[in-house]
Amino acid sequence: MQARKAKKKPTWMFDDVWNSLLSMWNTTTCRAKSSQAQQNRTSEIGGSLHTGGSITKHEHAICLVSTLNTNDFYSL
Repeated sequence: MQARKAKKKPTWMFDDVWNSLLSMWNTTTCRAKSSQAQQNRTSEIGGSLHTGGSITKHEHAICLVSTLNTNDFYSL
């Protein structure tokens, strides 16, 4: 990631590998995936949002009940 951002080949990498990475990163498919991943990381809603770190699913469900102001724990 650091080499990609700096646009500078690491000293340990062969030139042909670096050039193939550059050409892959410039494809429309790779750019589309990168753009979508960037949007997913900045999103506050949706399936890619982390649910609170290392809490159990049960603890997360309890938090959802209180957040959604519902008494029905089993409807979640």
